[in-house]
Amino acid sequence: MLFVFKSPGCTGTRGAFVSGVALVVVCAGGARADVVINFDTDAFGNPITVPCAFAETTALRDLYAPLGVTFAGPAPNDGGAHIDTCGNFNFSPLSGDNFLVFNPNATLQDGGTPTGPQTLIFCPAASAVSIWAVGGSGSFFMQAFDVNDVQLTSDFAANVLGYSHLSVSAPGIKRVVLDAQFDPQISWAYDDLEFRFCQWDCEQTPNGDVDLIDFLTLIGDWGSQGDCDFDGGGVGINDLLALLSNWGPCPYNCQ
Repeated sequence: MLFVFKSPGCTGTRGAFVSGVALVVVCAGGARADVVINFDTDAFGNPITVPCAFAETTALRDLYAPLGVTFAGPAPNDGGAHIDTCGNFNFSPLSGDNFLVFNPNATLQDGGTPTGPQTLIFCPAASAVSIWAVGGSGSFFMQAFDVNDVQLTSDFAANVLGYSHLSVSAPGIKRVVLDAQFDPQISWAYDDLEFRFCQWDCEQTPNGDVDLIDFLTLIGDWGSQGDCDFDGGGVGINDLLALLSNWGPCPYNCQ
């Protein structure tokens, strides 16, 4: 699975694969729900083969632009590389065979360095972003910024063994910065990026507006963890206030 858009007239549900081009075109008038990128397919759901070595590729940039996200590194040729697990790292992808890998001691095909911080730029602005990180014993950081470069929120994870989950949620996330700190610096990776453009349109079939149907869905899920649970603590007063403060059409313009 690469991604799922839930919109009026669409038959896709989260956890199932829906044909990429048809979905983006036919459902463009409705709301987008969760987008999941596992780095094993392109933006249209086509399986892709990526190299095993840093020297055979360049930093990831615009491959997933049709889904609403582009990638940037600390310098024009720097940033995470789209690599296959055949590179024999000390960890495996969370899903599939490919992931976004970093090693500040390596060199990319164009002379760049596969190092962070890694920036994810969203168009339109996202309302929730999460990703899984893996590497040696160290720390992972995620910061979210709005269109005016004001920090909205952040997350932190100390990776002891296996994958760590990073997530941020706030209105108007224009970019997210991912960084890692290891001593000594070694390889690390990210996998299974997920984001949402309008999380408050939480009804079963989003219609592009935060409205009475979303309000009734939230009330029906009160006290439980459902699609209207924006903070992960069970649907409650904070979620209700968030929904009401974002009442009206979902913002899908790119600025």
